[in-house]
Amino acid sequence: MSDTPSIDDLLLAWREDTLTPEQYEQLVARLASPEARRALVEEFTFAAVVRESAALSPPEVDEQLVAVNSEELESILASRASRIEVDGDFRSAPAAPMDFFGAARARPVLFSFKTLALRTAAVAAIVLVSATAVWRFGFVPDEPVPVSVLAPQPAAPVARVVSVAGALEVLSPDGTVRSAIAGEGVHRGQTLRTLGMDSYATVEFDDRTRLELSVDTTMRFGDSDVALGKRVYFAGGVLRADVARQPAGLPMVISSPQAEIRVAGTRFSVSSAASQATRIDMETGSVQLVRQSDGRTVEVTAGSYAVARADSDPVVVQKVPRFIASPRATFTIKNVSGVFADPRGNRIYAATVRGMQAWDSYARVDQQLFERFGDLTASAFAYAGRTVAIAAGREGRIHLWDLQAGRDRLVLNTPLSYSRVIAVAPDGSWVAAVNPRAENEFHLFDTVGGVDGIERFVVRIDEAKAIRALAVSASGTRLAVASHADKRIGIHRLYLYDPRTGQSMGALAGHASPVRSVAFSPDGRVLASAAEDGTLRLWNVAKRSLLLHIDGYEQSLNCLAFSSDGHRIAGGGNDGRVWIWDARTGNLEMVVNGGFRAVKSIALTPDNRYLAVAGFDTRMMVFELPVEAGTYRR
Repeated sequence: MSDTPSIDDLLLAWREDTLTPEQYEQLVARLASPEARRALVEEFTFAAVVRESAALSPPEVDEQLVAVNSEELESILASRASRIEVDGDFRSAPAAPMDFFGAARARPVLFSFKTLALRTAAVAAIVLVSATAVWRFGFVPDEPVPVSVLAPQPAAPVARVVSVAGALEVLSPDGTVRSAIAGEGVHRGQTLRTLGMDSYATVEFDDRTRLELSVDTTMRFGDSDVALGKRVYFAGGVLRADVARQPAGLPMVISSPQAEIRVAGTRFSVSSAASQATRIDMETGSVQLVRQSDGRTVEVTAGSYAVARADSDPVVVQKVPRFIASPRATFTIKNVSGVFADPRGNRIYAATVRGMQAWDSYARVDQQLFERFGDLTASAFAYAGRTVAIAAGREGRIHLWDLQAGRDRLVLNTPLSYSRVIAVAPDGSWVAAVNPRAENEFHLFDTVGGVDGIERFVVRIDEAKAIRALAVSASGTRLAVASHADKRIGIHRLYLYDPRTGQSMGALAGHASPVRSVAFSPDGRVLASAAEDGTLRLWNVAKRSLLLHIDGYEQSLNCLAFSSDGHRIAGGGNDGRVWIWDARTGNLEMVVNGGFRAVKSIALTPDNRYLAVAGFDTRMMVFELPVEAGTYRR
């Protein structure tokens, strides 16, 4: 046996006031060593703390507890003791610790009442032992006990919030939730969550690694130090990363429910629908993508993307055929409701709270048609290219704006204040609007009756929770309605109605998540629908059958637009990019990236040469699309 007293013996001697100067020196040395404190802390606090903290995984708890000070240990023990006492003994709680995504991690620990009592004494010993030694023995150790051992010290943040827009929440391991602000530190175990389409946040680490949380994104912070490397847990949303060069052998790790991404240093974005899949888009360099379910590993390089799902589908790395990142022009416009292209020319229009603004095909400001609309909530464009319907604010007014005349053609007074979803007939003869107080019904108003719009009919869809989008065919004979289904139904349908009578013309079913946007092809034969899970479906309207199912986007598509020949479909969403597919084959043809945090509205000019993109921020960009080999030209 060793002649060196055990930590139990030393603590017991201290409690009984029989500690010798030599034993005191041994005790101070034990408590001053980080390795010894790690072992001590793990031994008598690990089990209780892990089982009380469902938001932390074991490796993180190890590192977190090593840094705690004496008062924190004392508080931990006092708060945990009464919860785990069973028949006079203190035992680990029965439930297995849970990591961020709900996976059980078993680590059985069993310790007795006597052992816990002895370890508890260490807390007081850490604080009082130096003062006791000076008083009794006149002894001062050659090496001072670290301050972190003697006095409470706040844990250093692993990163800092450098910018915030909209709503950002911070969730702590103890369950508290509060708003976060720019400049504050983010600590291990804390979760950041952006809320709403206008929200985002940027977080920076000490080495200038930056993570940008886009709309509706949730991310939890794990370890971040020289010995362990950086680790974050990405639960869903869109995350953009600019990772500085990491120490050799210690890549930054970003984990999602479906995959683990190992990064040595590069720029990329990752998006995830928490229950579906994780997609990574590489800008520079390369990363390793590891699927959680089977450990399958692929390397994703610059200009490529890959999607990892929880099922057994292969993880395939695909090259983006063409990547466009340089806009022809950029404009700063506040509160854009929608962008539109005049089908008879090359003008691009934007509906804003200031009124209508127009550009010619080369993105020069052509004319500004200003008339304040008030609280602008929605806009819709007529295929005839003459009328834009504007829903403006609390008064329930709907403006019918004549683009050629540059003024209001008519202002309808309706009972629907703050309607956010509207549609207008190609000839401007009627307007449909969703009731914001009963979101599963829409009203259709005749515009021929003057300022007080005549309500033609009201349609209520009982099985829908809400109507998220409306679209009108070029002929004006079909109105498509996209629904968010009631949870009891669980099927998210598209409904077709005759706008002349309000009669149903059938339904299209197949989306597994709420439908966010719909669009008819120019000839009205095809209907495109996009859902929150990033899936895009193309339907044969006459037969009410599915033509194509396109996936891989993995984020909500907020807007859709067909090319004028109907051969291509463009979609913009929460990852800030516009993807353009071949509407006949479903093949991805190009990706347009203007650095938006999320895309709100898009429009293609009639010659298919220019793409206008408006974001949820204050920017609108116009991109020139490639035309070689006949692509995008009529």
